[in-house]
Amino acid sequence: MYEGQLTLDFEEQAIGGDADLRLEKSYSALLWDTLSSVYDKLKFESIGDLVFKQLVLARIIEPTSKLDTIRVLANLNLDAPSNSGIHRCLCNIIDEGYREHLSEACFRYVKPAALGLVLYDVTTLYFEIQKEDEYRKAGLSKERRLELQITVGLLVDRTGLESNT
Repeated sequence: MYEGQLTLDFEEQAIGGDADLRLEKSYSALLWDTLSSVYDKLKFESIGDLVFKQLVLARIIEPTSKLDTIRVLANLNLDAPSNSGIHRCLCNIIDEGYREHLSEACFRYVKPAALGLVLYDVTTLYFEIQKEDEYRKAGLSKERRLELQITVGLLVDRTGLESNT
């Protein structure tokens, strides 16, 4: 059902007569409120930037472009920022050191004993062969050549190499 949708085609006898069922409003309040409470619990609200919070949560709900985030927020019946408001927020992220604020908030939230270091990287290798197989698939290489290639991921923690290709 969608907001403003016409009545459903229920048999009138089954619902007791002359009922006009409509969805009057649609809002993902539970999803937004849950994500918002986690954001607040982590003390990210200490940044004091509502647009930043909206951008973060909207992109968790639906990963999309900055401009399309306005649509996502509007679909949630929230007051969405303007495109220029989003770009001002992005400038503030750099100028006001949001990364450091968020890192400090995360560090304060977790127990130091639970902290771990994980580094991850991905790259591709290409092969000069004629036929694809289970590991080598056609795709664009970093050099923008259409070559058969393989993706390699590397995961390293504080104890050393924990990798998988």
